[in-house]
Amino acid sequence: DSEVGSVFPQIVFKNLNEAFSIDADYEITEGIELEGDLQPQAKLTDVISQASISAQGLLINNNAMEVLEKFQLPPHSYVPCTIYDQEGGAYGYSYLVLRNSDHSRLIDFEHTVFHYYQFGFQKDHIGISSFKAFEEAKKSLPSKDWWISATDLRLKSNPFDLIFLSGYLGEIIVSEGLKDELRKNRITGIDIQDAPVELC
Repeated sequence: DSEVGSVFPQIVFKNLNEAFSIDADYEITEGIELEGDLQPQAKLTDVISQASISAQGLLINNNAMEVLEKFQLPPHSYVPCTIYDQEGGAYGYSYLVLRNSDHSRLIDFEHTVFHYYQFGFQKDHIGISSFKAFEEAKKSLPSKDWWISATDLRLKSNPFDLIFLSGYLGEIIVSEGLKDELRKNRITGIDIQDAPVELC
């Protein structure tokens, strides 16, 4: 990609144990400071890809943070990160950690379309009418290679401009207003596409 370079992820963390330790349930305190090296074929962008932190979130610089902070974000925290390029230049970033929250109250299960997946391939449609039915369906999956995901997600409401619906959809969802602001400010390193999400 001409914007981010020809390698994924764009950075590799110097201390992988620190990166691995950050998850969405981890209570982040002072003392954790990440460092990463920009890979030779990668370009520096406002949002940087990484592949070591399991907690859903975004590795962002101040340009991206200023845009996001204008909007309603879900419970979150920041982990500072310094990124070094091949010439030794140092750049300040932060990992925006989206905290694990129960968003099931936002979902209209009766009108959401769910499918089984195995090894990343979509299988049969599954009718789910409630959170309880969703949990029961997950418990009855034949193996860890199977999971359930929404292919047409309906929300009763959504108070946030950026949200990750853990267990229901694999992507971070942004509002139209935030999408427009990100594009207006030419925030680089992100690919915004239409999501299968509607408000009822």
